Amino acid sequence: MQHLITAATDLFPYVPLVAGIYLFWTGLRAWIRGSRQTGESGNRLLGMMRGFRVGIIGLALAGVGLWLLTGQTWILVVALGVGGEELLESSFIIATIRADPRLREKAN
Repeated sequence: MQHLITAATDLFPYVPLVAGIYLFWTGLRAWIRGSRQTGESGNRLLGMMRGFRVGIIGLALAGVGLWLLTGQTWILVVALGVGGEELLESSFIIATIRADPRLREKAN
């Protein structure tokens, strides 16, 4: 039983790192898909920003995993600081696209 607990604690730092890389890859693919959409620019921009937001969340999560592996506090501060700021910015842009009457019908 002790070996199982030790193995789980040894693998724990890799979980957010791998999950973050997966989310970044998913966001990058969504960003590319959004940029290739045809038609209205509201749909294209909304798809790109949604992919960007998922990618940023993935990079921040990967930064937390890297912090768990290395123990360097500055990595955590940079990952959460940049990730939080970009998440706030991209959420504001998405809300603005949805609220704009010229783009509302096109983006939803």
